[in-house]
Amino acid sequence: MVKKKFLSDNYGITLMEVLVTVVILGIIAAIAVPSIKGLISKTEADVSEANRLELRRMYKEGRL
Repeated sequence: MVKKKFLSDNYGITLMEVLVTVVILGIIAAIAVPSIKGLISKTEADVSEANRLELRRMYKEGRL
């Protein structure tokens, strides 16, 4: 019967694997951060416009 060895020869991860992972995460972050900042700016502008319209409506109704 053949005994299977899963991790007997591999005691951890190599420095190269860590570096590749860090580089991949850095690339993903470099792509995602500007997109998220753009979405936040657009959302803030949309909320400001919605608030302005709501205040205008309330002023016309005499509730403000």
